[in-house]
Amino acid sequence: MGIKATDAALGLNGTNLWIYPSLDHDANVARFANDIDSPFASLYISFPSSKDPDFANRCPGRSTVEVLTFVPFEAFASWRDTKWKRRGAAYDSLKQNLRQGSRQRWSGTCPPWQERLIMPSCLLP
Repeated sequence: MGIKATDAALGLNGTNLWIYPSLDHDANVARFANDIDSPFASLYISFPSSKDPDFANRCPGRSTVEVLTFVPFEAFASWRDTKWKRRGAAYDSLKQNLRQGSRQRWSGTCPPWQERLIMPSCLLP
C-alpha cells in the first residue's frame, strides 16, 4: 500500500511485525479456518520502502507497507474455475470484508497510517 508520509515521519525503521490475536497459534489458525469472519490467525506487516536506500529519492514524501495474512483456500473454492476480474459480486464482497478486517486489525496497531493511505489494494487468489 502507498502511504503519503515518509518512513521517518511514521517512525518506520525496517522492522517487520507479526500480529496475533492470542499466543495460542494452533487455536488462532483453527478458529480462522472455521470462520473467516473471526480475527485473522496472524498478520505479517513489512515496510519495503524503509529497507530500500534509494526509495526516498525515487518517491519523495511517500512510503510503502505490505500486510499479508493466510486465508484458507476453501473460502475461494467456488471461484476456482473463474477468470480474474470476472468473479462477481459475492467474490468482491468477500474481498472487501477481508480487506476491512485486516485494516481494522493493523490500523489499531499502527494508527498513523490510516489517514495517509493513498494506494490501498487487496490481492486474493
